[in-house]
Amino acid sequence: MYYMENHPTYFSIDTENRLDIREKSSRFLAYLFPFWHHEDFDLRLSALRKEHYDATHHCSAVIRYANPIFEQTHDDGEPSGTAGLPILNAMRSAKIVNAGLIVVRYFGGTKLGKSGLIETYGEAARQCLQSARLKPVEEAATVVVTSSYENMKTIDLLMSKVETTRLSSEYLENVTITLRVKLEHLDRIHDFLEQVSYTGIRYELGKPGLVFAQTGVDILKPYI
Repeated sequence: MYYMENHPTYFSIDTENRLDIREKSSRFLAYLFPFWHHEDFDLRLSALRKEHYDATHHCSAVIRYANPIFEQTHDDGEPSGTAGLPILNAMRSAKIVNAGLIVVRYFGGTKLGKSGLIETYGEAARQCLQSARLKPVEEAATVVVTSSYENMKTIDLLMSKVETTRLSSEYLENVTITLRVKLEHLDRIHDFLEQVSYTGIRYELGKPGLVFAQTGVDILKPYI
């Protein structure tokens, strides 16, 4: 299944971005960071709780690309729906995946009310996303092909017919080549390799994952 087929472009990040805004004496610190597993989020939240041990709230949202997309929010003591959800909605609007966003609040003595909280948490998240270096991502999978030296012309023919990126090559008794293939081309690769399997060429399809579309070989972690 090509999860991204016919869907808008998604984005992700590979480095953390931070933002600091103030509203009616309260201070809001936003932290946008890569998120692949729950451990990633737990570690970052734990670190921020230690760094900002005297803060009033540590509110958050995460989005991870999967089938279906995984989303989670946390209001951390703010009225329900006034913190985590506005953060999540800003992330949805930015079409960002595999990212977490934590907004730390230092209460300044003036209550903002529910509408004020919704607007300020959302604005902190939006500004943090806007100032971050978001990169388009796409789905891809690895294909490991093992062939005799005599069949290398067949492998070269494959790579000339379908867009691939060679990640590594190993020349021992046989040749083992690891390719990165966009999921939109995976069926063609599979069909071709099946047709030439009588030659002794073997292959293994890896799990799909996300890649940064503009950087070629930067493979991100599988989302399954």
